[in-house]
Amino acid sequence: MTNGDAHGRGPMASTRLTLSGGWRAVAVLRDSEGNELSRSDWRQVLDEPQRLLDGGGERLKSDAFGSVAVRTIRLGKRDIRVVVKVQKKAAGFTEFLRWLRPAKAMRTFRTALKLQTLGIAAEYPLAAVERRKGLWATCSVYISEYIEHSRNLYYFLRDDLGTFGGRESACRRAASGQIAGILARLHKNGLWHRDAKSGNFLVRREQDGSCRVILVDVDGIKPYRFCRRRCRFRSLVKLASTVLCHRSIHRSDYWRTFSIYCELTAVHEDRRRLFGELAMRAAAVRLLSMATSAMEGRATFVGEK
Repeated sequence: MTNGDAHGRGPMASTRLTLSGGWRAVAVLRDSEGNELSRSDWRQVLDEPQRLLDGGGERLKSDAFGSVAVRTIRLGKRDIRVVVKVQKKAAGFTEFLRWLRPAKAMRTFRTALKLQTLGIAAEYPLAAVERRKGLWATCSVYISEYIEHSRNLYYFLRDDLGTFGGRESACRRAASGQIAGILARLHKNGLWHRDAKSGNFLVRREQDGSCRVILVDVDGIKPYRFCRRRCRFRSLVKLASTVLCHRSIHRSDYWRTFSIYCELTAVHEDRRRLFGELAMRAAAVRLLSMATSAMEGRATFVGEK
């Protein structure tokens, strides 16, 4: 059986559910298209959380600490595709302390909810589930809407950009502006993304032929604490290190994104000098990533991770 209470009345209202077996959950009451979701809808999905862990679907990632998969669930009267991220408790004292806090899925859900409230183009959260034993969580599951007709930024720039034909330049400019806008809005709200690699930006092709950039893996978003100046540019450095390695990416694309970001966040420093510093840092980050991959026996581009 489940029970719970609702919070808020706006488009991002949510409800808490207490489940059997030590599980508890929080879920939104409206999807991204505005369709209302009830507690009974969520009971059908979450009453047996083990099904989320054992279900099939397309497995995107899996290791000893968790997995990421795309699955289809029955939510209300519709079958929808969702991304299911499972994280299990890892060994070690640091991990032990970390799991004394709300589970990662709960923290990610709150972050994604906040981004939607701030109007930042990011993945749409649906629910988070955690199982607790005593004081700490032992497993958590985060569910977000699957973004149809999209590819991550690296593969989009490498394989899909040329399909826009004469509109390729316009698409480049649009993508640059949207990426800069996402990072700038994060900055203005005291947030930054510590892993802003190209794989964490999805590009979706809209029906009118335009493209839209959407931020995913929002668990990497953190509030500024110390070293605000360094962190505000770290996202740009990480992004550059994962896309500039490909011949289809022009340095002018990076300059455009950097310039728009500076305009939006009122950077008054010498931009040419600052851009040169960031470009060198991006090259160093890429070389370090390639060296690490080589030592671990992986021959992949950092942008593909």
